[in-house]
Amino acid sequence: MLEIFLVAEAVRVIFNYGFEIKDENIVELTFEQYQTLKREGYDAHEKWYRITRGEFEERNNPQIELSIIPESEIPILKKAVAMIYKMSDKSNIEFTCFSDRLDYLKTKLPAIMTAPLDPLPESAESDRQDLAANALNVVPFRLKNPDKI
Repeated sequence: MLEIFLVAEAVRVIFNYGFEIKDENIVELTFEQYQTLKREGYDAHEKWYRITRGEFEERNNPQIELSIIPESEIPILKKAVAMIYKMSDKSNIEFTCFSDRLDYLKTKLPAIMTAPLDPLPESAESDRQDLAANALNVVPFRLKNPDKI
């Protein structure tokens, strides 16, 4: 039963990204990023991954905000992607891309499933968002000095 809520939260995460999360968008953290993760109080014994659109976007963004996720929750994101395909396929509409599917479903799903996630505050003392608000541990994680990583 809990998995339904986690998949629903993952659908919301995907709506916020606006793109299909595939294996190539899930990259294990670097050693330096794991060190930052430990300093921030996360359990670094489990493998953590970052969700990215691609290297080019990250290299050209001076203030990177990564989203990180523990390995144990990656299958939930993949189930959410499959759920988006399944729901949109029921429409019998031919979609040209994943974002078209999201646009279609935005008109069909309850607003809570497509609502924006809380942004990471610029003035936060911590570089991470309080996890209490999120059922799924997809965490906005801002790198202040991307050149060091």
